[in-house]
Amino acid sequence: MANIFWKDSEKVDKKEAIKALMHEMHKYTDTRFQVKAEQDDTGTHLVAYIERNLDDSIPDKRDLPPKFLGWRVITVHVHEGYVNYVMNAPRSYE
Repeated sequence: MANIFWKDSEKVDKKEAIKALMHEMHKYTDTRFQVKAEQDDTGTHLVAYIERNLDDSIPDKRDLPPKFLGWRVITVHVHEGYVNYVMNAPRSYE
């Protein structure tokens, strides 16, 4: 049954979907966030990384939809500072 839910919709371009979800994220949280396209055994999907508060509470205003512009959406709550200091940190591969 799950494959019926995911097969019926057309996906927009990956970059367009990321940009659109980044633009919509303020409706779902007031904390720092980042959206990336990732893949696993089920295929490519969008992952919304949302920072938790210092007390580990989840500050979401509401849940993200399971599907956005044809893409499966997964929400990952991370510690405060993770987006800035881990995901967006400059990389050095020396």
